Amino acid sequence: MMQRSLLLASIASLSVSCGAPSPAPTTPVGTSTPAAPAQPSAAAAPHPSEMRTDISSNAVPQFFPSVVRPCPANYDSLREAMKQGLNPQLSIINEALFHDKRPVEDRLETIAEGAAVILGCVPVVAKLGHGHFDETWPTFDHFVYNLVTNVSALQLAAQEDDVDEVKHWYQHVKHACASCHSRFWKK
Repeated sequence: MMQRSLLLASIASLSVSCGAPSPAPTTPVGTSTPAAPAQPSAAAAPHPSEMRTDISSNAVPQFFPSVVRPCPANYDSLREAMKQGLNPQLSIINEALFHDKRPVEDRLETIAEGAAVILGCVPVVAKLGHGHFDETWPTFDHFVYNLVTNVSALQLAAQEDDVDEVKHWYQHVKHACASCHSRFWKK
């Protein structure tokens, strides 16, 4: 339960910061109290609507205790990344969740590993989408963040051995994929 509350706090901070890490307070050498962070002048600070975080620079927010595995390959096209990177992992997760006859612990480990590979493919997908959807990039960002949030929650539920929550978050992952495809996928 504690991990779930940490995940929810991470998601809340993600929505506030748009993925930008907040600066950590520093402690000057020889002192025991942190120095106050420098405050930018009001005139120099950009309006939040003018700030843009490039998702490809840090596409996978680190939700505790997320595990990220490398994407199977460094794909050249978004279609390749989807068909050969994400889709097989979703099929593995679906098989383990609904059709596999192994003990539940083994199935949940397979699901958590599949989620880790999906999270590892996110930077590749984000980079390829950036060149593919230039005029609608902020909307594509939204869909990628939605996928990361839901896959992270799926992974956490699998790590906590909660089959009902895994099923719940798997439906959210499928919805994240379907909503992005309905917006961007051209057959």
